[in-house]
Amino acid sequence: TALAREQRKMDYAAKKELEKPPTSAQSAAASYGTRMQNADKTINDLMDSGFDPTSVVTGIRSVLPAYFQRPEQQQMEQAQRDFINAQLRRESGAAISSSEFENAAKQYFPQPGEDKSVTEQKRRNREIAIKGIQAAGYPGGNVPQNKEIKVNF
Repeated sequence: TALAREQRKMDYAAKKELEKPPTSAQSAAASYGTRMQNADKTINDLMDSGFDPTSVVTGIRSVLPAYFQRPEQQQMEQAQRDFINAQLRRESGAAISSSEFENAAKQYFPQPGEDKSVTEQKRRNREIAIKGIQAAGYPGGNVPQNKEIKVNF
């Protein structure tokens, strides 16, 4: 039927689009998305291992020099910086102001004294941000199902 032919044409066109090499913008988005995904994994792994970024002690230590911080806190802060830099650099392409950085930290990462429900909400916010950036790395924003992005270091 005519409808079936039209569907085959659309399927063929979509397949051809996916076979094209990525544009520079798509490559950049995929790179930023991978950085965000890796940072998020580090954050979740640290929290799963018992590190609590919402504790008052962690908050106090965060203002001290790195020498006085636990390695987990240093790793958490580095992962947060990487996530924020990837997110904001992708959005603006320009230098990131201190206030933008501070706002993003409050938006995406657990803060001392926050409730566990807020921590979970922020984890979901990170997932949504990652998916949005990764989608920009694929034609039409269609990330293939079960797509695992691998990064070689």
